Parts: sequence; C-alpha cells; structure tokens
Amino acid sequence: MMRMNEKPWFILTFISFIAVLVTSVLLLQGCVLNGTCHGVTPQSQLEGPVKQEWVAHYHAGDAKAVAVDKNGDICVTGSGGTIKYNSAGQELWDATLSFTSDVSMAIDTEGNIYVAGLGGKDSNYITELSVVKYSADGKQLWSSNRVADHYYQWVSLALDKQGNAYVAVDVGYYVNNSVGIFKYSGIDGTELWMASYERPYDGPEAPSVVVDGSGNLYLAGADELVKYSSEGIELWSIRLDEVAGKTWVGCSLALDQQGNIYVSPSSYRISKYDTNGRQIWTISYDSIQASIVLDGSGNIYASGGGKITKYSTGGTLLWSIVGTGGLAVDSAGNIYVTSLDGKWWLTRKYSSSGTEVWTARYWDGAEGYVGDIWSEPTGIAVDALGNVYVTGKSTYQVCGGGLEHIDSGSLASSEYTTIKYSKQ
Repeated sequence: MMRMNEKPWFILTFISFIAVLVTSVLLLQGCVLNGTCHGVTPQSQLEGPVKQEWVAHYHAGDAKAVAVDKNGDICVTGSGGTIKYNSAGQELWDATLSFTSDVSMAIDTEGNIYVAGLGGKDSNYITELSVVKYSADGKQLWSSNRVADHYYQWVSLALDKQGNAYVAVDVGYYVNNSVGIFKYSGIDGTELWMASYERPYDGPEAPSVVVDGSGNLYLAGADELVKYSSEGIELWSIRLDEVAGKTWVGCSLALDQQGNIYVSPSSYRISKYDTNGRQIWTISYDSIQASIVLDGSGNIYASGGGKITKYSTGGTLLWSIVGTGGLAVDSAGNIYVTSLDGKWWLTRKYSSSGTEVWTARYWDGAEGYVGDIWSEPTGIAVDALGNVYVTGKSTYQVCGGGLEHIDSGSLASSEYTTIKYSKQ
C-alpha cells in the first residue's frame, strides 16, 4: 500500500526525462551548462549614409587578404584556403589549402587568382613555399612548391602584365639573413629565375614587392630598396635610413603611373624615388612604419602612429586626421580605413578632403581572446562602384552539433568573416 508521502516511480521517471530533454535542447542551441560554449549574436552599428549588405562566414582559419576582380566578385584568402563570393555574398567556389604562416594574393586582368603562402612547419622553421593559380571559376591551373629548411614568416606576391608571378619571402635570419625572390611563369608555374638579397643587418622582415609596366621588380624591406629587371638582374639597391633596434618590421611600398616608387621603411619616413633610384623627396612621419596607398592622381595616403595623412605627389601635407588601420582608396579619392576598436571592427569612409562620410562597426560577440584566437579585421578592398569589403578572423565552435559564434571556450576555431558595405 502506497503511503501519502511517497512519490510514484513514474513521476520521478517523468521528471528525469524532462531534465534530459531540456539539457539536449540547450546543447542543440549551442549551450553548454558549464558556460564554456554558448551562442552569441553578432551586432552592427551604422552611422551616416552606409548600408551593411551582408556578412559571410567561412570556417577555414584566419583570413589574410581580400580583393575584388573585374566582375565585382570578391576573393578572400587565408590560412585555410581561398573562397570567392559574388556581389550578393553568395559563395561561388572555394579551394582548400592549408598554410601555417603568411599568405598573399593577387588577381590578374583575366580574373585568375594567384595565392602564395608558407606552410610545412617543423620544430624550428616554416619550410614550404607554395604558389597556386586558380582560374576565375575556381579551377586550379597550376601549383608550385618549394621545400627548404629556412623559410621564416612573411611572403609578398605581385604580377606583371603577362600574368607572371613574383614572390618574395623572408629567409630565416637563423640561416643566412636574406630575402629570396622568385619569378614563376603565369602559363604553367615554371620557376623562371630566383634571386637572393642578403640583408646587411640581423633580424627578420616582411618584404614587399611591386612590378612596373616593363616587368621590373621593386623589393622593399625594413631598410632597403632594390630594383631587378624582368630577367632577375639586380639593377640598383639603396640602403634606407635605419633606426637602431627597429629592424624587426616590414616596409610599405607603392608605385605610381609614372613608375615612381614610394616607400615607408622602418625609419619614421616616407620617401619617393624615381625609376633610377634617385630620391625625389623624403618626409618625416610619426610612426616607425606607415601603411601607404596611392590614388589615381598620385596622392599618398598614410596610416600609422594613430593618424591618417594625405600628401600630394610632391610630398606636401594636405591633411591629417586621427585614425589608424588598413587602407583602400576608390577612383574618386575617397579613403576607407578598417581597424579593431576595442571589441568592434571599425570601418570608416573619408572624402578626398579628409571629411568623415560614414562609420560602420561590427562585433562578432567575442570578448577579447576566445581560446587563443583574437577577432580582428585583416583586409579591406573597394570595388568600382564604391562598395567596401572588409575581411578578418572571428571565432566559432561546434556546440551541440551546430556551429555557433561564441564569446568563450577553449575549443574555439577561427573563421573568415567578410562584410560588404554599400552607399545608401
């Protein structure tokens, strides 16, 4: 006979079933009861005449670069491969390829995509340089791999008018303290020549390369500028001013339509040189190295030291405003800047006169580091219509069988996040 204070066994069973069901639902929603993984909602803030068109995610590691082709399609590359979107944010194709260090990308006039990256990391060095060419529809046309025991950390890629690829890579200063330069045939990826520039100082650097209309290559490092012919012959080299103890950085490099070279080395300066290596002017800058881009008129935009500055082609200061970040410029001379502002991805548009036009903020929901991953923008590009594309890395985790953006958790992984902004 059941006493009044005894609960039927089936009531206890029912309660246990409900508890299991609730826990399962929470897991499927990306929630773990110990707080290590739960879904968050990304947020956006817009000020001024700007519209956020779309946000796309690609679960493939850290995004490194973004570029727009002649059709207005968007290519993003990074540590896990390359992905292409149309202007509406729909994925057209992706190509998986793993890199463990730096990645660089370029697009030729036919819409072919070239990617150079470093991988094959052993206990001491990153040992493999890979260069890959994809067609506009994502077909791999060729791949070239170089395996050695001394590649270090940074790589830069540029193309000539024939679609030949030039790659510069920092060669580990632990070995022979130099930069390696390679030229590859755009047709089949054959290595046409290689050259090596031995640095006069100790310390790694992030080299930059550009190619002029005649196929001459300009290489810039932390404190040197070198010109090579299209056949790989060194034509001249210049030792740029060096600041003691500040050689562990790279150099920003740009080329105007007349073939003049603009360089920002690790010496608090921006300088202009002609095609023969003669210095035309040099100006002081408040940052050890500024990121520089040019507009169609040869005006220079620099970002560094907490400010964004515009100079004329003659080196005259036109304006300076507070700000920092990666730069892009459109055909009208409007400047776009992206950076990390606290937890927000901050993107701004300024007119050619330096007036702020609009501001856009994006937050993926992560609070600082998630595991060992830091959410941040890493690239910016603008198309012919003035649409702006920002890419970077954010965080996600597999929780309860689904992918969730998260703000905590030791099992987090990084993904490419790409945003499109348009004029409103």
